[in-house]
Amino acid sequence: MTRILGSLLLVAALAAGRLSAADALESAKGRPTLFLIGDSTVKNGTAGNGAGGLWGWGHPIADHFDPAKIKVENRALGGRSSRSFFAEGLWEKVLADMQSGDFVIIQFGHNDGGNPLTDTKARGSIKGTGEETQEATLPSGRKETVHSFGWYLRRYITDTKAKGATPIVCSPIPRNDWTDGKVRRAGSSYGQWAAESAQAGGAFFIDLNEIIARRYEQIGQEKVTKEFFVSEHTHTSLAGAKVNAECVVEGLRALKECRLNDYLLAAVGGEPKSAVRNARAEPVRRPRFLFDFGSGPVAPGSTQVLPEMIYTHERGYGFEPGAKVEAFNRGGTDPLRGDFCASDAPFFFSVALPEGNYRVTVTLGDFWCATSTTIKSELRRLMLESAPTGAGEYATRTFTVNVRTPRLASGGEVRLKDREKKLEWANWDEKLMLEFNGQRPSV
Repeated sequence: MTRILGSLLLVAALAAGRLSAADALESAKGRPTLFLIGDSTVKNGTAGNGAGGLWGWGHPIADHFDPAKIKVENRALGGRSSRSFFAEGLWEKVLADMQSGDFVIIQFGHNDGGNPLTDTKARGSIKGTGEETQEATLPSGRKETVHSFGWYLRRYITDTKAKGATPIVCSPIPRNDWTDGKVRRAGSSYGQWAAESAQAGGAFFIDLNEIIARRYEQIGQEKVTKEFFVSEHTHTSLAGAKVNAECVVEGLRALKECRLNDYLLAAVGGEPKSAVRNARAEPVRRPRFLFDFGSGPVAPGSTQVLPEMIYTHERGYGFEPGAKVEAFNRGGTDPLRGDFCASDAPFFFSVALPEGNYRVTVTLGDFWCATSTTIKSELRRLMLESAPTGAGEYATRTFTVNVRTPRLASGGEVRLKDREKKLEWANWDEKLMLEFNGQRPSV
C-alpha cells in the first residue's frame, strides 16, 4: 500500500534569506484569493493561454503577487460584458467560491456598447449609471431585464462587500487608437461610469484607462503598435499584457488604504522583484510551499491535502486525475506524523510553479509500519530510490527538481520535438510533478 505521511516542503533551491512559517503557503481557508473578472482584455479566450499570440493582463499580474500569501484566480472570460458576465451565471460561480478577506478586481466596458434590445450576443448594457431598465427578448425567446453599466458594477461591488471581500473597480484599458500622438481615452464614457459606480458603491477605483494611456504615450505610438498589438487594436501581445499588468499594480499601489497591497511583491522598475532578479541571473527569493497530507489536525503554517483535492489550475496543487488515494489519521501529538494519505497504486502529486530549480524536502515514515519509498519527478527522473524506514522511524530527505516551460521571456517558445511533446510532456508543463511508488512507501 502506498502511504503518504506527514509533510512535503518545496522551496526554490536558490532562495535567498529565511522565510518564517507565516510566509509559507497557508491553508486553503487561510490564504485569501484575488478574483479577476472582466472580458478578453483581462483573459483572452476561454483558456487564457496566449492562443494566437493574444494575452490579457490577468495572466502576468499574478507574477506581481506573493503566491505564498495570496491566490490569484482569473475568472474573466473573453466576449463578456458587465451584463453577460452577470446574466450567464459567471458571477454567481465567483460568489460561490468567495470568502471573507478575499479581493475582486472588476474591469468591463469593451463589450457593453451594443444596443440592449438588438444585440444578438446579449451583451449591450444601458449606457450610464442610472436605475432605468429595458426588457429585451433574446434570440432564444427568453426575456431579460437589462440594466445600466453602472448598475451591474454596483451589483458586483455590493455582492463582494456582502461576502466580506474587497472590491476594486478598474476603468477599461484603452485601445490602440491615437489622434495627434495621443491615445484616445474613455474618460467621458465607460471610464467615467466606472469611477462613478465605484464611488457610489464604496469601492476602490483604479483609472486604468488613463494610467495605460499615459504609459503608451511615453513609449510611443510606433513601438506600442509594433510590440504590444498583434493584429488589431484591442487585444495585446504578452509584452503588452505585461505592461498593462504593471499599470494595474501602479494604480493599486496608489490606493494606500487597500490591503491588497500587502500581498504585492517588492518591485524594481515596474516589474516584480523576483522577475527582475531572474532576468539578471541573480538568486530568486521564492516562497515555501508546506503541505500536510491526511485527515488529522493540520500542522501550523501548512496546507492540508486530502484525497479529493485533484489538481486544477485554479487551486495550483493536488493529486493528478486517476489517483486512488485514501486519508488516514493515526492520532498522536505530532500533526505531521499522525495522519497520512495512502494508495494501493503509484500516484502523482503536482504543484504549479514557474520555471526554475526547486528544493523538495520530504519526511518519510509510518508509526505503525516499516516502509520503503521511491520518488520520481517529471514522469521519469529518479529523485529517491527505495528509502527504507522501520515502524515508528522517520527520515527526512531533500533533492532538487528543475521545472521548465517552453515559453521564453521574450514571448516566444522553444520548439519541442515530437518525443518531448508526447512522451516527455511533463518535463515542459508549468508544474512540478512527483510520483510516489515502491513497497509500502510513505511520505
